Amino acid sequence: MHKISKKMPNEAQFEEYNILRETNKAYVGFYGDPQRDRMGSLKPVSTGAWGCGIFKGDYRLKFLIQWMAASRAGRKMVYHCADLSKKREIENMIGAHKGKSVGMLMKEILSYAKMMKKSQKEDQLFSSVKFSKF
Repeated sequence: MHKISKKMPNEAQFEEYNILRETNKAYVGFYGDPQRDRMGSLKPVSTGAWGCGIFKGDYRLKFLIQWMAASRAGRKMVYHCADLSKKREIENMIGAHKGKSVGMLMKEILSYAKMMKKSQKEDQLFSSVKFSKF
């Protein structure tokens, strides 16, 4: 998948258009080729914190986007994270939302994005989504 060629301002990644664009882009990439994959089960997607280095992406948001896209594409996701504290945070998030729909999670992310735009607090994404009522 291709990243946006210019650096995206940190707050711009939380705009609804960009969240939906990134989710659709990940979905298309994760969906794969149905003709090729028809004969057997789909292999897991192996991914990581793309867009979180020089592009200054929020790893929480990027993880959630990829998780939703892989779920909608019917694929398991193997997420690679070298930072153990971030890895634990991600594992807690997965545990809190296993079995919930992608639509519910997207709704919460977009709601959080609107709130974040007003308050400029982007480090609360997991706790905001984790403790929201679906």
